[in-house]
Amino acid sequence: MKKKMKKILNSFVITTLFLSGVPCWGQSKPSQKLSSVELQWEDSPGAFMYEVEIYNSKSKLLKSFVSKSSLFKFKSTSGKIKIRGRVLDAYGKKGLWSSLIETEVPPDDLKFPDAQENPPPIQASTHSKTLKGKVNLNWPEGVQARRYFVKIYDANNSVIKEKETRNLAENFELDPGTYRYSVTPIGNDKVLGKETFAPQRVQIGAAQLPLAKFEVIQTQNRLQIKMPRKSDVEIFGELEYAYHLSETWTPVFKYDPFTEPFWTPEGSLKPGRYRVGFWLHKAGWEDSVKFNHEFVIKPTEKEIIDTETITVEK
Repeated sequence: MKKKMKKILNSFVITTLFLSGVPCWGQSKPSQKLSSVELQWEDSPGAFMYEVEIYNSKSKLLKSFVSKSSLFKFKSTSGKIKIRGRVLDAYGKKGLWSSLIETEVPPDDLKFPDAQENPPPIQASTHSKTLKGKVNLNWPEGVQARRYFVKIYDANNSVIKEKETRNLAENFELDPGTYRYSVTPIGNDKVLGKETFAPQRVQIGAAQLPLAKFEVIQTQNRLQIKMPRKSDVEIFGELEYAYHLSETWTPVFKYDPFTEPFWTPEGSLKPGRYRVGFWLHKAGWEDSVKFNHEFVIKPTEKEIIDTETITVEK
């Protein structure tokens, strides 16, 4: 990350503040790593050396150095810093200090593990009572990050949840749908780093309605199916027909929804194999497993006689 500043500091002009994000190798714990900062300023005519001071946001002197070069590298924590400098000539005469220039050293960018081109999503099922899915989202530790700001985006790229935390993982309850999430590291003095998106998407599946009891009442001359008593759901259904020895079912009628307490076959159905199916439906839920019942409509005696008469005439 490069920041260019064109403020004149009494013949001392800082041109570039380069934050390389390289950790300080002398530290053993990730939380103790420092960012490598590269400071550069314009050469001043007649300057023999340069004296530079760096302060933190509380005006505490962090580092002081004298350099013949207009380029200096140092290690720094994240946060707001102030820089000032002055010119020294060949006789050791010092110029006036420049005014302090304020700038920020953000925490390093987060580095999620390398993922394949289309990584599998993070999945969770919806709870049958809350109608929300609970998912645990995590992210890598950031160099010089003190906190993390997490955002969750929906399919329309709108932020639907956000949270600031010290942790490297948080639980979220989400409605059914597909999401993606980003994490922004927060350094000292609440300096924000770069927003980084996780490679995996989040998928929350809808809760499925449990299969209710459909009671089949079969007598010698009558078929009935008793509907379950459910006041908060709808019952959908369909009737299908198949030819003898065929497994290809053709829709005959749809019940959208079915509101009677009992279902019985229509008296006008032609002879053949039938299958009636019912399932529960409720907004925001996945439909229940379908209940199916097969039955046969036999031809009446009159239909058999009529068929035999037509056959003889042929």
